[in-house]
Amino acid sequence: MADTLELELLAEEIAAVGQVLAATPPDQPAARWFAYLAYTTLVQHAETKYQIPDGFDVFRPDAASVREWIAGRGKLPQEIHEELERLLKAMAEEGKDIATYLCEAYCAAKATKADELVAFALDIASIKALLLAYSGDLLYLGGVPVTAVFALLLRMGTLEKLCKCPK
Repeated sequence: MADTLELELLAEEIAAVGQVLAATPPDQPAARWFAYLAYTTLVQHAETKYQIPDGFDVFRPDAASVREWIAGRGKLPQEIHEELERLLKAMAEEGKDIATYLCEAYCAAKATKADELVAFALDIASIKALLLAYSGDLLYLGGVPVTAVFALLLRMGTLEKLCKCPK
């Protein structure tokens, strides 16, 4: 019962993040913060699991630049969204597990939701089903629920470009 309650609360929290993203214009501090969090979380987890492709140059902006960018007072030399996509593409091309699992989860969600895929990130029952279906390494990236990153990747359209789902 406790695991089910924790899972329900986690799903509700992730849905709330999805709702914030859906209600936030893309160039606002909250959207930039979630993008940065998703990118750094993915990088940290990929490094821990030795999933960064050989020779891949990881973008690592300094903290002061990130603060200024999130606040809307500065620019970063690279776009976080582009760096997130570049990393996932490189991982997918090398068949790294993280990219494979993200695409499996995306394709399963797409098969279930079809035209309602964007709403998937906001649907608590769907998030709970994803949490139940994918556990272990996929469930948490560096301590952050992967579905929070997953919701951002859905919103960005990254998984649609990256994953080759069966028709």
